[in-house]
Amino acid sequence: MKKIQILFTLLLLSVVTFAQKAVKNHPILAKTAVSSIKRVTPQILMEISNGSAYLVDVRSTEEFQKAHLKHAQNIDVKSPGFLKNIAQLDKAKPIYLYCRSGHRSGLATDSLLNLGYAKVYNIGGLDSLVTKGFTKN
Repeated sequence: MKKIQILFTLLLLSVVTFAQKAVKNHPILAKTAVSSIKRVTPQILMEISNGSAYLVDVRSTEEFQKAHLKHAQNIDVKSPGFLKNIAQLDKAKPIYLYCRSGHRSGLATDSLLNLGYAKVYNIGGLDSLVTKGFTKN
């Protein structure tokens, strides 16, 4: 009985180890991680205002037209042209993404990381960003 338990434990450990290596080496799963910013610094605001970083609102066009942050461009994460439009952004520049609550910008962050963008940040929802120092348009 003890031999069976030992064999089962070894088998389970090898399966877990294999799964961890598979995820780490997988071209998409290894990069999937939501980057977020807990605090909006004056440096981030400066990067966005001087054009050395992107501020992207991933909400719908209708939501964007009602209210959006100053210096933001709208690329709707749910639109069919999302990947085509996002591909026009310079991969070397930081990209700060937001939506209404932070959920859609989290999805967009994962998509951009999978496309090879390295400096991508989900900065959350519109209203919380206004309280952190952003200005609405």
